[in-house]
Amino acid sequence: MVDNKIDTAKGGDHGHFLLKIGDTERSTEEILSHIRSNSSLPIAAVKAGKLQQTADDQRQVQIELVLKSNGASPEELKHILNEYGGCMYQIISVEKAAPN
Repeated sequence: MVDNKIDTAKGGDHGHFLLKIGDTERSTEEILSHIRSNSSLPIAAVKAGKLQQTADDQRQVQIELVLKSNGASPEELKHILNEYGGCMYQIISVEKAAPN
């Protein structure tokens, strides 16, 4: 069992992240919906970013995720979301992003 608790006491501001999803046949909206509905993360906003086609013809999706607290590290978030995604999608990278 994965500990999917984020320490919300670490800061009052929002945590902004840019997620890159590896090669998947799932639509961007399907992935967004899955993250929204199956995640116990304190999500303030989640929206589609760029859709990219790699040189070897793999489809990668970028997603912007804003958490209600700044208590997650990119590594923790990647681990938690990969547990949620299972075989539906895999997060290949998570980067802290500047607030928009």
